[in-house]
Amino acid sequence: MSDRAADPAGTPVEALGVSWRRSLLVMLAVVAAVAGLHRETLVVMERVWAGSETFTHAYLVPVISAWLLWRQRMVLAAITPRPSFWMLLPMAVLEGVWVVGDLMLVNSLTQFAVVAMLVSCAPTYVELRTWPATSVPSARCATSTRSPASRNSVTA
Repeated sequence: MSDRAADPAGTPVEALGVSWRRSLLVMLAVVAAVAGLHRETLVVMERVWAGSETFTHAYLVPVISAWLLWRQRMVLAAITPRPSFWMLLPMAVLEGVWVVGDLMLVNSLTQFAVVAMLVSCAPTYVELRTWPATSVPSARCATSTRSPASRNSVTA
């Protein structure tokens, strides 16, 4: 199977270059670390989705986001990703927001912080200039995963 694809004009383009593979592997490792550290928050979110017919559509958000990214694959293939480690600062702030939400037992705050951290993983390891090509799917994922029922909920 070839590593090359054709853009709409028929010009061959490398489907997934070495720099993209490396960046995606690092980004997936960071996403796994964030998800692992905040597993309990993600489980609470999933329980809301599973327990309410109103929020079952949240399961489709990652699939739709992946499809939207797939649609931008030619634009993304033309970009050489580079890490942007200054984005670790907003992730540290979001971790602080999560800690405050956890200490205050405010699910909506912890859930917002975790989703924002997951979305922030992309510009951390793929550089911000790549972000416009990926921001719409990421923004949709971030805004769709927080449920109105969890906004002011407090766990005991």
